[in-house]
Amino acid sequence: MVTGLSIGMLAEAAGVNVETIHDYQRRGLLDEPPKPFSGYRCYLPEQVKRLRFIKRAQALGFTLDEVGALLTLDAACTCSETRALAVRKLALIEQKMVDLAAMRQVLGGLEGLTERWALFCCPGFTAERSQSIGFVHTWAMRMPIQAQSLERVGAQ
Repeated sequence: MVTGLSIGMLAEAAGVNVETIHDYQRRGLLDEPPKPFSGYRCYLPEQVKRLRFIKRAQALGFTLDEVGALLTLDAACTCSETRALAVRKLALIEQKMVDLAAMRQVLGGLEGLTERWALFCCPGFTAERSQSIGFVHTWAMRMPIQAQSLERVGAQ
């Protein structure tokens, strides 16, 4: 009698593709059970939880290498190392939030531009449109559009 899950059943239960499981096995994130004489590997229900953990950690911004480190630390029960990894990731997330807030401010400032300015900025505008808004180009060349903000965002 076969106990456990086939790879297809495991993938469906965890909400991933079979190829994702193979990829995680190649990376060492998920153990590959031995192949019995019947030819079908049987996965334990605990592996569904492990796959869900990996996908959730990815959704939270952890790379697969970082997930692997978390899984290794979890197996070794080294709470201080797990905490240090979490603190480093938190610092990266907070920096990303600062960067995104700066970008949001710059993009928010562009909302108030006129339709003619939007046509000018759009790469798909026609020759007739470009002639009809020629005066906007002259005006725009003299207008500093939050240059410091754009430089700060561009440097990141």
